[in-house]
Amino acid sequence: MVCIKIIIMLTNKALCCSRTFLTSNANALSIKNQKSIMKVLVVYDITNDALRNKIADILKDFGLIRIQKSAFIGYLTSEERKDLEKILSKKNLQGNDRIDIFPICDRDLKFHSRIRHDGIFYGENWD
Repeated sequence: MVCIKIIIMLTNKALCCSRTFLTSNANALSIKNQKSIMKVLVVYDITNDALRNKIADILKDFGLIRIQKSAFIGYLTSEERKDLEKILSKKNLQGNDRIDIFPICDRDLKFHSRIRHDGIFYGENWD
């Protein structure tokens, strides 16, 4: 198993997009897919318990990790994001139910802060 860290570069600056891949064949990664990877934050407000749980399962299936009860974060290619949008749009959302998908730059995540009972924590740590 080979671990590959891809950082897309544009004029010698990181372009808000990096991802670590585990693969047995490093040559199997296409340049096209490397350029379309983005970190996303998905948050939702769903009133129906069963539907809310189904949405959470779908997000987990896409490899996103839960950071709050109704918030997930992770990496998706643009194709995966489109697939996720199609799947979620077919769910039976009611009234004020909503799902938001935000692209987030890794550079901006360095300014993330989490406030807890035991202090303020900075950076990307989703534990």
